[in-house]
Amino acid sequence: RLGKIEDVWLDRLEIVRPPMDVAAAAADSGTPQPAAPDPAAGAPAGAPLRLALSGRLLDVANPRSRVSPEARERVTQLLASFAGSPFIAAVENEKFDNNQNGLLRFDFMLVLNPRNPR
Repeated sequence: RLGKIEDVWLDRLEIVRPPMDVAAAAADSGTPQPAAPDPAAGAPAGAPLRLALSGRLLDVANPRSRVSPEARERVTQLLASFAGSPFIAAVENEKFDNNQNGLLRFDFMLVLNPRNPR
């Protein structure tokens, strides 16, 4: 996905596990839950795993000025490609920072699809 967009890289990819009280609330919601947490996943039962991603996109066409709308569109395409994956349930908390000339920083959270975890 990164290769298709070009001139983009990740600085951080981190698994974010929900706090135990969030998992308990999910379990109390009436939705059927697994009997026990999956030790391999490391997350409480009923709570979806999230991946926090941070990265940067180089605006090759505008290296000495604020990033162009085309650069912002490329990051939007990247997020859309993640959202279109059967392994991703949602893309959340999108943040962008264009304060550095020629570089668009981005942060977002991927919510993994519990029905398609592989």
